[in-house]
Amino acid sequence: MEIVDISKLAADPIAIWIAVLILVGFFVKMAAFSLHIWLPYAHAEAPTPISALLSSVMIGIGAYGAIRIIVLPLHEVFEGLSALILAWGLITIIYGGLLALAQDDLKRLLAYSSISQMGYLIVGMASAVTAGLTGAVFHYVSHGLGKCILFAVAGILICQAHGIRSISRLGGLASKMPLSAVVFAIGFFTIAGAPPLAGFMSKLFIFKGAIEAGLHGVSIKLALAILALFSTIITVAYALRTIRRVFFGSLPDHLKDVKEAPLVMTVPLLILSVLSVVFYPEAIVAPLVKAIGGAPPAPP
Repeated sequence: MEIVDISKLAADPIAIWIAVLILVGFFVKMAAFSLHIWLPYAHAEAPTPISALLSSVMIGIGAYGAIRIIVLPLHEVFEGLSALILAWGLITIIYGGLLALAQDDLKRLLAYSSISQMGYLIVGMASAVTAGLTGAVFHYVSHGLGKCILFAVAGILICQAHGIRSISRLGGLASKMPLSAVVFAIGFFTIAGAPPLAGFMSKLFIFKGAIEAGLHGVSIKLALAILALFSTIITVAYALRTIRRVFFGSLPDHLKDVKEAPLVMTVPLLILSVLSVVFYPEAIVAPLVKAIGGAPPAPP
């Protein structure tokens, strides 16, 4: 069956079960809450380039697939599930963020952060309106940029700091590795949604869509959307906490000889950092809005 023909299934009584099963499959790939167990182990044990690829490219593609195959073609069927999906996304945001706060291993922290960020894609997808779907797809891009930077810097730290990945054994590295400190902050601020970085625009569209759907639909969806908006505080909390613990404070004696990474490792991160700013203007998002414009608007 072609994707364009999926909409013909909407009237079939089993369409809702087809939608549920396909969504569960995509949510396993996205490591949504209760289906996430594989991701911290995969990210923590994989070589750093593979971790960067997994987090930035592989897991978020599940949201794109769900939008193409379920949300748009079976919009009316998906509407019946949207409140539940929105709640699932909110739980994923909070759960992943709180576990990120509890981590001492740098790569596991970033892995749980990825789980939390997938929750935002689910929230945007659950809105089922053009703004929210645009935000979800664009957050796939902005999160990919930010998380690729973060995992790459984690690899640089492990390489330059004698294999140490325990945050409690790091500190004061901004004086030794200023460039890495700057791009690390840019990576975190991108996924946190700070302007003028791409993550701000993607989250703006996600919350715009979620609130729009809540205002014109079931009131519980509005409450969930507002909770998701405030849950961004958790991202900011683990971002600032990690930056402070890794790059500021006193420099431990066992890190006195640490040096900045060579240009072959830092220049790609500078390019990604520039892209995080270049993708900020709303004009960049306009073609994406047009492409997803087939999504029905919120009911009047």
